[in-house]
Formats: sequence, C-alpha cells, structure tokens
Amino acid sequence: KQLILTPDHLIPKCDHSDVSAQELVLGDCIFTVDGKENILNIYPVVLNGVYTAITNDTYIVVNDIVVSPFSIYKKLIT
Repeated sequence: KQLILTPDHLIPKCDHSDVSAQELVLGDCIFTVDGKENILNIYPVVLNGVYTAITNDTYIVVNDIVVSPFSIYKKLIT
C-alpha cells in the first residue's frame, strides 16, 4: 500500500491519535482496510498539484489506507 500526503495532512495511528504525516516514523502503526499495519518505508517526494477530498466524514480510505481528509491549519505571518 502506498500513499502520498502533504506534511501537514492528518492520519490516525493505531493508538487513536491523529498526527501530521511529517510526524510519522518507520514502524508506526496505522489503520488499513486489512487492519493494523506498520509503516515500512517513508520517502520524501516533490510533486506539482494538490488534491483534497471535501467531506463531512472524519476519516476516508485512500489506496486502502485510513486517513483524515483534513490537514493542520497554519496561519502565515506576513
């Protein structure tokens, strides 16, 4: 299973905490359609374009991985 997330995108861990994708480390337990699974690899990538799901649901399934459709809001100071 593979998933590409922005660093601030939220994902639930098996301890039921939601963390940003940038906080995930190898071995962390996440939920998938097959149950609990551990993260085996993390690769940084740079891509053009961003997609997001607009939904009232707390969690959605993307590529068989349970994720939040929300990300952390950061106020930019100018």
